[in-house]
Amino acid sequence: MFVRNIKSITTIGRDDPTSAEYQKSLRLLHVLQGQKGLFEENPWIQHIWNSSSNASWPSASPSTPSSTPTIRSLEFGRPINDSQLEAIQSMLSTSDKTRITLIQGPPGTGKTSVIATFVQSAIKNGQTGLWLVAQSNVAVKNIAEKLLDYGFSKFKLLVSSDFHDDWHEHLYAKIPHNVVRSAEFGSKKAKPQQSCQVILCTLSMLSNPRILSCGFTTVVPIRTLVVDEASQIEIGNYIPALTTFASTLQKLCFIGDDKQLPPYGQEELQDLQSIFEVPHLRQTALLLNVQYRMPPQLGEFISDAVYDGQLQSNPLHPITAKITACHFLDLPDSLERSSNTSWINASECEAIMFLAEYLQSKNSNFRIITPYEAQRALLQESLKENGLNWEDKCFNVDSFQGFDPSLTSSSSSVTDAFS
Repeated sequence: MFVRNIKSITTIGRDDPTSAEYQKSLRLLHVLQGQKGLFEENPWIQHIWNSSSNASWPSASPSTPSSTPTIRSLEFGRPINDSQLEAIQSMLSTSDKTRITLIQGPPGTGKTSVIATFVQSAIKNGQTGLWLVAQSNVAVKNIAEKLLDYGFSKFKLLVSSDFHDDWHEHLYAKIPHNVVRSAEFGSKKAKPQQSCQVILCTLSMLSNPRILSCGFTTVVPIRTLVVDEASQIEIGNYIPALTTFASTLQKLCFIGDDKQLPPYGQEELQDLQSIFEVPHLRQTALLLNVQYRMPPQLGEFISDAVYDGQLQSNPLHPITAKITACHFLDLPDSLERSSNTSWINASECEAIMFLAEYLQSKNSNFRIITPYEAQRALLQESLKENGLNWEDKCFNVDSFQGFDPSLTSSSSSVTDAFS
């Protein structure tokens, strides 16, 4: 018998569908088979896909306040601006006009702060059944850390064991007691307690059948669903959640920014829409109009170029107009090379290591971002090899959400086509 030394196996073709993809396909199959009641009797689907829908909203649950709570600017010791206040009040509102609330949050406008203040306000006013979801695990983790920063800890974060255990455990170092890995679902440790008031997870995690069987939605029924990164989610991906939890759902809040990243997959399928591309819903969106992250000179440029001049900048930003806020470094003969399906640039990585070493010596709060996953991995490994802080430092552009570093270094991996 002829035997070879097999070093690796590569599977060519599409991966098996995730639980979320399977559930979505199953719902659509039922409709094509004539089981239209699943959609026709669902007010959430009707009001999202049909601008003239007269579908009746579900009756308020006993835990829903009869009137919208008021928010005071300094109620929780954190000042909020007028646009944030309006957004939070809309999220808390129980009127039919605000059953579906859209909030557009440009970079640095405090989207996660709005979510955290909403959670505190809702809990204080007796609301229950709060679930906070996002497209990415990083965004969910950022919300969890913001809740802790605001002094709220009665929540659980459900995360896929594959993601948590595959070199990402360090991301959850600040919230270890709140994290429940999917491998622990059903265990005594993971059993939801009555003291748990809020649950966080990715949108796809809501399609995991064990969410139901392990009692998470029994202890915390999904009454208010807050979706962060909503502009990156194709609206069809909400179908499993909107049908599975239609009997308890009372309120939908979508937070995102359609001026930033589009729905995942839109580069191949141009017709993919996020909730922000639905005209009758987009016109109701509230804009968070003050950004605190960028220096004013950058903020003004972004405002004029992207947001029609509607985005204001924090006048108290420590970087004033007298300071150069952005530098471009041209590295001669620095070209990228392919790495599997991605790209890396060793020269840029070397330059960034020099900069990172200097910034760390000055105790600066910095992050490194890049468009390519291979370059991100190279940067992170180089930080390790050089004995520098590497945890929570290197990100893809699409995962760099909710961070407020003092300095950001970008590795663009430019090819000769752009030089």
